[in-house]
Amino acid sequence: MAYGLQIFDAAGNIRLDTGDKYIRYHSTLSGTITQATSPVSIAVTGIADDGTWGFSSDIPLDGDYSSTDDVAVDFGAVGFLELTIQHTDSGDFAYRIQIFRI
Repeated sequence: MAYGLQIFDAAGNIRLDTGDKYIRYHSTLSGTITQATSPVSIAVTGIADDGTWGFSSDIPLDGDYSSTDDVAVDFGAVGFLELTIQHTDSGDFAYRIQIFRI
């Protein structure tokens, strides 16, 4: 017999099972990029587009929610994230990305 914990909702559906995977915080990356350097690859130890990693780039910088639209993030080569500026404005664009292991 298996050991563990299961939590059910009122309809009898499993809402939590100890066999489920939990999200673990990995790291936060921050910095700036410019049009001249876009796109840029940033090394993240072990990261791969294999369904076990995730990231959020929707973190406002100093309360400026418009800053979350400046830089797009996607998986690059194994071990890297790729950042790309989203528009043609010149200047430096700040980013802050939280990385999670699923």
